[in-house]
Amino acid sequence: MSVIEIKNVSVRIGDNAVLDNVQVDVAKGRITGLLGPSGAGKTTLYKAILGLRKITSGDIVVLGKDSSDKSLHENVGYMTQSPSVYYDLTVNENLKYFSQVSGASKGQVAELVDVVDLSHRQNTLIKNLSGGEKLVFR
Repeated sequence: MSVIEIKNVSVRIGDNAVLDNVQVDVAKGRITGLLGPSGAGKTTLYKAILGLRKITSGDIVVLGKDSSDKSLHENVGYMTQSPSVYYDLTVNENLKYFSQVSGASKGQVAELVDVVDLSHRQNTLIKNLSGGEKLVFR
């Protein structure tokens, strides 16, 4: 069974063909990476898989559903290239903001701070964290 099926997918952004007739099957239980030079369309493909980028032609099926199906957001996660946090906010402020956006409870936020061992840095601006501490937010 494939968890991701990409069939003849093309994406155009303006006059540029970013992806042209891409075909990929990712089997259940496999670890699959996507490598390529800068500008090759890796991020565009990821966004198309996540339903965040409209495809020009072809089909993308993720976990048996069309990639544009919003219900997939509950079951599919991804990690951005850079931390997706606000550097001018504290650890707590970032967690509070993103918990409200995601619908997490205050208890879950407190638990997360403990799990990642940042309770002693709760009031520290993200920009002042060490490199290792910032990795928690990737």
